[in-house]
Order: sequence, then C-alpha cells, then structure tokens
Amino acid sequence: MVREANQEFFERELFRNKTDEQRLLDIINLDDPAVENQFGKLNQLISENNVKFKMGTRVMLITPNMNIVAKNMSFDLVYLFSGKSYFKNRTSSEEKISLSLRGYASTEDYDIADDKWYEVESDGRNYKKLENAPSILKILELITKRIKTVELAREIWIKKFTLPIFNNISSPEILASAHGYSLWGNEIETRYKYLQEYTRRVETTNLRSINNLLAKDEPKTEYPRDELSEKLYQVSLNDYLLGLKSRYDKKKIKVKEMNDLQYYVWILRNGKY
Repeated sequence: MVREANQEFFERELFRNKTDEQRLLDIINLDDPAVENQFGKLNQLISENNVKFKMGTRVMLITPNMNIVAKNMSFDLVYLFSGKSYFKNRTSSEEKISLSLRGYASTEDYDIADDKWYEVESDGRNYKKLENAPSILKILELITKRIKTVELAREIWIKKFTLPIFNNISSPEILASAHGYSLWGNEIETRYKYLQEYTRRVETTNLRSINNLLAKDEPKTEYPRDELSEKLYQVSLNDYLLGLKSRYDKKKIKVKEMNDLQYYVWILRNGKY
C-alpha cells in the first residue's frame, strides 16, 4: 500500500523517461533496471536513516535445539521440526553470531564470525561447520520475492514517522516520560542472561519429551522427522517462476502506462503480500 515502495512505481518512472526502442531492448535482453533502481533507493534510505540511530539492535532467535543472538547483522536460519537446524551469517562485519546449545549443564556460548553454513544436531548438543553445504540450502541465498519492497516501505515509514520523533528526543528520560518506554540499566543484561538460561532448560526438557513421543510413533509413521528436501521450496519456487513467466504480460505492462489515479486504484486492488 506504500505506492512509492513497489517495483511498479520504479517501472512507471522508467517508462516515462525511455523511448519505445529502449523499452523493447530491455525486454529482449531481459534487463530489469527497475529492480536496480529500487535497490538503489533502498540502500540510499538505509544510509540516510541509520545516521540517526546510534544504538545497535540485538535479536535473539530461539528454536527447540538452539538459541542465536545477533547484533546489527542478518542471517539465514532453517529449523526442521524435530530435526536439525542450519544457519549462516550473511553480514560482513566485525559482529559475531552467538550460538548457545541445549543441555542442562551446557552454559557455553559459541561465537560464529565467518559466512559458512553451520549445522546443529537435532538434540541441540553439538554443531559443526559445513564446508560443502547441501545445494538445497543455497536457494535461501536468492533474493526473496517482495522482501526488497517490504524493506523499502519500512525505510520510507521510518523517515516519515520515526525520525521526526527521534529528532525531538534528546535523552532516554524523554523517551520514557513522553513515549512510555522503560528505562533499562544493568538490569537488561540480567534479564537477558535469565532468558538464555530459562529457554535452554525449557527447550532441553521439550526436546526429550518430543523424542520420547516420536520414538513411540516411528513404527507407525512414514516420515516422523523433517529432512532437507525440495518440498520446503517447491511451492514457493513454482510461484516465483510463474511470476517471472508473466513478467511482461499485458497486466504488468499496463501498470506503467497508468496515470496516478489509475495506479492508486491498481494498488488498492493488488497491494498485498
């Protein structure tokens, strides 16, 4: 619904500034300059908006067999129900992914800095680096459909709605009194350590319970545990390929030729994930 975030918005801008011969050449060469322009705008807004944010963002992601904590970075993660986990650092920076495993006495954290795929055992007790990762995992490294559009909409909203508020906040006290945020001192680290400990113990117990249940059902069930396979991607990949097939059909080309009012109506009908 954020019109200027959609790929069609950039296609319309190009359509207005190119000749018929140039548009035909793009189609023949399968070029998609609108995508390049969309990424360019996204990177521009990220650079501009990040100047205002001095604090980093720490994210904790919990699966039954591991915890991952990352700060100012992106990563891929796959968890297979009652099976293994796979993750990969996607950020080139000095920051590291912190990995914690399962086990009542397993209190050690492991720092992951390189950009290799890692595998965590289904019981959450051990992990290893995959020098030759399964090809099925590499599909994750493709650009996911509409992710760039959602991210661009996020940056547009940050610039429009968040930064004006940030510009009027000179101290954490104002953030708390005027906007209802809690002020955390050293207590936030205590809460973080408690969450790590609590999830490790609870998920260790849950894994044992699941394993006991599956052990009883395995003789009756053909595929009791998930494994890496094409079924994880087949539906999404089919949808993506069908989208490529219709990339230059009449519906798509018509969008470029719409005026602002027609485009707004088109967004109302089609502006959804």
